[in-house]
Amino acid sequence: MCAQFAFVEKHDERLYQYMIEVEKNARLRVNNCSTTLRCALERIAKLAITRAGVDESALREAYHDIAEPKRKYKWDLYDMIEALTSEKIKRSLGLKNPPLPPLNNTRLLYQSGQYKSVNTYTALRDFGNAGSHDGKTRQDEAQLSFDNLRLCLASLHNFLIWFFHENQTARFDADLMDIADYSITESLGEPPDGKRTRCIHEYLGERQTGTRGAVRCAILRQYRRGDVSEELLTRNMDFRDAVTESDPDEAPRGLIRDVRLLDADASEFSIVVYEFPRKPVRLRDALPLLTPEERRLICREIAACFRELHGGAEPFYHRLLTHESVYVCDLGKEGAHKWRPYIKFDFAKITTDDGSLTVIGDAMRAKRSVREKEVEKYICTDAWEQQDWAYADCYALGVLFGDILCGEIRSREAEPADLEAAGCSAATAQMVDDLMRGAAGADEAFAVLREG
Repeated sequence: MCAQFAFVEKHDERLYQYMIEVEKNARLRVNNCSTTLRCALERIAKLAITRAGVDESALREAYHDIAEPKRKYKWDLYDMIEALTSEKIKRSLGLKNPPLPPLNNTRLLYQSGQYKSVNTYTALRDFGNAGSHDGKTRQDEAQLSFDNLRLCLASLHNFLIWFFHENQTARFDADLMDIADYSITESLGEPPDGKRTRCIHEYLGERQTGTRGAVRCAILRQYRRGDVSEELLTRNMDFRDAVTESDPDEAPRGLIRDVRLLDADASEFSIVVYEFPRKPVRLRDALPLLTPEERRLICREIAACFRELHGGAEPFYHRLLTHESVYVCDLGKEGAHKWRPYIKFDFAKITTDDGSLTVIGDAMRAKRSVREKEVEKYICTDAWEQQDWAYADCYALGVLFGDILCGEIRSREAEPADLEAAGCSAATAQMVDDLMRGAAGADEAFAVLREG
């Protein structure tokens, strides 16, 4: 497990469960994290008492002697922390050091709209208490926000490294926190298509499935709630279901078969997950790793996918196919490579018995946001003006095949001379040109690529 708080497990199982629960829900159910974080702090206080070898009743009596009058007969989390950090109580109990050390401040945003820099114990309690009393919002309450939780977790992570003497543990990285059932192995940052799709961050993760512990790899794409519609977020799922009649096993090769929108409660984010059989790699990053023959086979797989999508009684169209739409996985074994493409369909047009499901508004907005030459070249203006989606897809296929076959994503379309230099046959170069002119479709492209 790559969880940020995995190191806690060998020291205390209960605290570990609290921390893992907070971590995996941080981006999805921040409202549920406050109580769990408070429970974690209470558990730490109990562990500190045990480690110091102090009887809790003796600690409470010592606190009674120094507490303010209104708190002399109280013993909640605030009082426990005060007692465990008190120099006076340390001396009265004959301890070398207070059971809990003084901590630096943590800066949180409060309901008043102001930031306050408070002692970290106070910050953890303030966040843990947020919204937990009578349901009313108080101006002196910490906001239940991801940023506040992230800051609390960073401070708590540093403290637990000290508390458990885990100095070799890597420092806290919020971008590597687990998300739901997915262990995050790599933070990929803002994706290349972020401005068009409004995806703000991509993560690479893993999920264990079944009793044998089989691992599914995944790309998790994070959006700010309100930036995109639910329809757009579920577009890949809609597309897969429409194509396969809800049976992912019947999906065309090249289509991402397992797409899900993670359930979220009071969250600032929506997260869409794409699962793959092996570690997915962005096409652009994979191209330098591929041989000419492997690049041809990837093109053939993509052509086969679009041949099936375009060729049915109810055609399905991608509309904004670019190199950014494609991931590849190496399905090979024992050192032998077997690269396969997987395509996401953010802005697809779906035609069903119930009518036409289309996110044309989102697609038009995404098209208008294209500024990069290496993406703009995939868009056929004539096809878009006429909403000729078959031609729009074929044109983009021609550009995409040119990029893949040449092994390079450039700011211009591949020319016949480029394809010849890459070792492609004259028939292949003609096929690419025919696709871009609308003189050939995915079926003809597949036939040429099958022959090599």
